[in-house]
Amino acid sequence: MKRTGMFFVLTLVLGWIFQALILYAVPAGLPTPQWLLLAVLALGAQGRTTFAMSAGFIWGLALDAYGISAFGVQGWLLALAGFGSGTLSKNLNAEKLGTQETLAVIATLVMWGGIRILSGIFDHSPVGHPSVILATAHVALNALVAPGVFWVMAAWSDLWDPRPRNDHA
Repeated sequence: MKRTGMFFVLTLVLGWIFQALILYAVPAGLPTPQWLLLAVLALGAQGRTTFAMSAGFIWGLALDAYGISAFGVQGWLLALAGFGSGTLSKNLNAEKLGTQETLAVIATLVMWGGIRILSGIFDHSPVGHPSVILATAHVALNALVAPGVFWVMAAWSDLWDPRPRNDHA
């Protein structure tokens, strides 16, 4: 198997295992950082647009299997996050803390809005919407851990390919 293929598969598997362990360990009512969203943003900001979109879509479908939103909503939104950060990566310095924080906050707000809008269109179940306090907690937690996730993803990418990450593929 090619090195790039192994990088892709291991990133998907390890990311999903980490997320599954977090979802298992933290009670359902408590907010947690959206680790996979942040990982997708970090990969996209490195210029790995296709990789970020693909990983985001697969991880999003896996998250949708938990039944938090209508099936496919998070898959498309995480793919959109990968596309957005990858497209902007030419104009961003992903090493800067301000860039990481801005990407995390904007993407989290877009995810929350997108889930509400798309679930309203496709999911007609009588389940209520999350509170503003929960949404604010998600934004704050994502902003808090974003620098660490960006650093981990950069180190993980450098482990597999030490060349510059401006390939945009």
